[in-house]
Amino acid sequence: MLLRRVLHPAVLLLAPVAASLVAWSVPGSSTALRGFARRSELAPGGLGVLVAWYLLCATVLVLGHRLGAATAPLASLARYESDPALERRLFRLLWGLATLGVGYSLARAAATVDVLGALGGGTGNDLTAALGGEAGVATLRYAAAVALPVGVHLWRRRVLRLPEVVWSALLLAVDALFASRLALLMAVVVFAFLHRARHPDARVPVRAVAVTVVVLLAALTLLNSLRNENYYRAHGVDSSLGASAYQLLTYVGSPFQVSLGVADAIASGRYPDQYPASHAAALWVPTFLRDPAATEQSPDDDAARRAQETGFSFSTSSLPRGGQRYAATVDVADSLTTNSAVADVLSDYGYWGLFGLALTSGVVGLLLGHLGQYRSVAAAGAGVVGYGVAELWRTYLFSQGILVFLLVAVLGGALVLSILAGTRPAPDRSAAAS
Repeated sequence: MLLRRVLHPAVLLLAPVAASLVAWSVPGSSTALRGFARRSELAPGGLGVLVAWYLLCATVLVLGHRLGAATAPLASLARYESDPALERRLFRLLWGLATLGVGYSLARAAATVDVLGALGGGTGNDLTAALGGEAGVATLRYAAAVALPVGVHLWRRRVLRLPEVVWSALLLAVDALFASRLALLMAVVVFAFLHRARHPDARVPVRAVAVTVVVLLAALTLLNSLRNENYYRAHGVDSSLGASAYQLLTYVGSPFQVSLGVADAIASGRYPDQYPASHAAALWVPTFLRDPAATEQSPDDDAARRAQETGFSFSTSSLPRGGQRYAATVDVADSLTTNSAVADVLSDYGYWGLFGLALTSGVVGLLLGHLGQYRSVAAAGAGVVGYGVAELWRTYLFSQGILVFLLVAVLGGALVLSILAGTRPAPDRSAAAS
């Protein structure tokens, strides 16, 4: 299959939804091991709402993509296609940001946690807790998810030396230990966009897909063992492969569980519109610019539900917890935080928020279509946006500080470096010849 078909915006959006349905369909239920003890009902009304929603988003996304692909490329970004030295500078900018972020994260974690002890004892989540979760220097570590694929892309073209690529791989490995395991998936998506940019008619070899899947599963199994081994042993799972399988089923299947339950509530008219249109504007405010009070989880108790005169509990939090957010709608574990973009947006911003999410799909498609024109490392920006689209089945990333930072680092960095290169005096060729 052609790589451009795999990276088509509709495929990026809908393929993960299908994967979530498959994972959810696997028999068995357990709050601890599957994320839910009672399955959402597969009713025609809820299923119809869900299908209609994703078809709408896919249509708007594709229309935006076509418009974006018809826009003229920016000269500052187009020059990367004929200037390998400029591409190398962008990689080193990303590499430097990742090095600073990873170094700071390790130093901060080591100040309060025995890093090797936490990893050896299967409690790697302590490393994440030590960072506090707020935006800051530690956020720079996410640049590793882009630095490595850009580095491999340039190394294959002999623009970069191998030691720099190896260092980037180490940075990404450390970043993955800090609850950033999905950075591995982002790196794969970014590299796929970079490869397509250089080879528009490239095909996807079955062997390459198989090797990539095996390597990713092995890496995720190892990381899960380092971070959650004690948790799964406490619930009767002693095998690392078994624990990894349960975690995969939980994190991939739970979003469909939540989406289906909320969609059924919408279809039956049980989900009221609890927010005005003005509230939905906060959907587009980056998380690092929001009032810290808005990130606190709102209470989920009988008094709150009675005050709302409904059986539902509503949260305005940007840090959702499953059971607290969908207590009367869906059965899902409290510990799960990326349950469904459509359900989370509806819970936080109401029906107007869903309208805003549909509009966002069009803007994202426009950006994806424009960035897909570039045939250089500038296409890494398309990879970041494409990854955000691929995550829309479970979480809305386009206002998250992580994605905003990566777009600023890649596109903002590329523009600044290009402008600076354009202001430098040209070399004196006549003097060099003499």
